[in-house]
Amino acid sequence: MKMKENITILNNDYIKKLKVEEKEKYKELVFRRRRLGMFAFISVIIFSFIAIQLKINYDKVVKASVIRDEVIKQQKTLKQQKEKLKKKAKLLEDEDYVAKVARNKYYFSKEWEQIYTVPEYW
Repeated sequence: MKMKENITILNNDYIKKLKVEEKEKYKELVFRRRRLGMFAFISVIIFSFIAIQLKINYDKVVKASVIRDEVIKQQKTLKQQKEKLKKKAKLLEDEDYVAKVARNKYYFSKEWEQIYTVPEYW
């Protein structure tokens, strides 16, 4: 403790000049840190916005690909149905086939035939 009593602070122009320079350097350091912090904050906001947009676009692409796959499946089934209907239409051009279908489905008969219905669960 006695050593502190022996220390005296010089209060001349040189020391005042050093203190002013030190304060200016400190202010500049604080300004640089704030500027760097603000730049980092703005960068984080910009990159977050970009990441969110990328995620939204990725979800849209995934949804569109799922819809595309469903449409392709529907297209295949519709093509198969179209082929079946074309085959049926071809068969309907044959008079014998039309007569057979009319007799089975609508119970048409020839003059000398008799129709007997049988329950379907047999």
